[in-house]
Amino acid sequence: MSDDQTGRILAIVERLEAGQPRLLDGLTKLEARQTKLEAGQTKLEAGQSKLEAGQAKLEAGQAKLEAGQAKLEETAIRQGDDLTRLRVDVMARMDRFQDSLTAIRDDISTNYGIADAAQRANDNTRLELRALGDVVSGLVRQIRRLDTDVRSLKGGDA
Repeated sequence: MSDDQTGRILAIVERLEAGQPRLLDGLTKLEARQTKLEAGQTKLEAGQSKLEAGQAKLEAGQAKLEAGQAKLEETAIRQGDDLTRLRVDVMARMDRFQDSLTAIRDDISTNYGIADAAQRANDNTRLELRALGDVVSGLVRQIRRLDTDVRSLKGGDA
């Protein structure tokens, strides 16, 4: 090896030795950053575990909500059926009341008809009675006249 090459090698070694503290300082900084990154990764993993636990709780809550919704739907269906039955029962009851009311109206109409017929019969009886009274009055007058005639004949023969 020549002196020139040796000098260059020594210069390179000196430069390397001069840069070595910077490299060590950079390596120390990198190791510190790696430690921070590892700590951050540990925190992220812990956070991910918490998130996964929270997600499991949310999924369980969603399952409960879906079960509750299914129960509500069943209840709504039952209430709808109950409401339909109630509506049918109320309509049947209203029909029965209407039938009863119609029967009462028919009874009232019949009774009014009977009362009207009785009133007409009463009125006709009165008219017949008046007519009979008129006939009787006429007969009484005739009898009185005849009685007077008979008395005058008896008195004239005597």
